Amino acid sequence: MVVRASRIFTRQRYPPSLVRGNRSYGGQVRFAEYNPRSGTERDYIESVRLCVEHGADLDAANDAGQTALHVAAAQRGDEFIRFLVKSGARLDAKDAQGHTPLDVALGLGGGRGRGRAQPPARESAAALLRELAANH
Repeated sequence: MVVRASRIFTRQRYPPSLVRGNRSYGGQVRFAEYNPRSGTERDYIESVRLCVEHGADLDAANDAGQTALHVAAAQRGDEFIRFLVKSGARLDAKDAQGHTPLDVALGLGGGRGRGRAQPPARESAAALLRELAANH
């Protein structure tokens, strides 16, 4: 069963596949890659909220062991990161390289794609993750 966030995007020009889950992975819904050029921060939040309502596990990992919070730490804004943590995403989740979302926000670990270039540090995301960990 594929859960699509199509109702959010029908009023916009964005494709309905911004966030998808597929239950064929051991019964868990996994998140697809985010396209940072499509949608707004609120659109991402509403899409993920819809997926969670349909059983998505925020701590499900991709093939690199990265959770939604790892990807958000590298690509999304503070509001989205705060939403994931408030919704139950684990701050201490480690990817296949042993990196936490905070490590990813600090620019540690391998990048994406064939070249695996070092991802840029995102200081605002790192500061927010530290704050959320201290108050968690």
